[in-house]
Amino acid sequence: MEGLFAGIEASDLATWLRRSRWTYPAVNTAHVFGIALLFGAIVPMDLRLAGLWGRELRVSAVVALLRPVAAIGAGVALLTGALLFAVQATDYAALPLFWAKISLVTLGLAHALVHGRIADMGPARQRRAGLLSAGLWAAVIACGRTLGYL
Repeated sequence: MEGLFAGIEASDLATWLRRSRWTYPAVNTAHVFGIALLFGAIVPMDLRLAGLWGRELRVSAVVALLRPVAAIGAGVALLTGALLFAVQATDYAALPLFWAKISLVTLGLAHALVHGRIADMGPARQRRAGLLSAGLWAAVIACGRTLGYL
């Protein structure tokens, strides 16, 4: 596995990102933008599911409105996150916190994919689903920010 990560880090793309004065900061900024779109759309959905906001709105309507925003944010965050990873692939791959973040992202994305079906479930299940999702994405952000200081 180390060879794979070293190869990613030695790639022309990773080298260019490391050496570019403006590209790496632009990719980092785009990553934050993607996270903002994702989290900004997920939080209202989760709050609605948990019954803490927008009770006058149907869950299905909130999900239909915000899911495309969350999907765009997730796509931007995943693409730019992969680029950021490539710059220091061996370092990140050696950190258990990185793998915790990847695991949490995977769980969060899997959970988000069932939001449509959650709209048909009872209020207790919706509440648990909303709270779980909010916790997962908050943990992803905490892990990601912490990685920047290791």
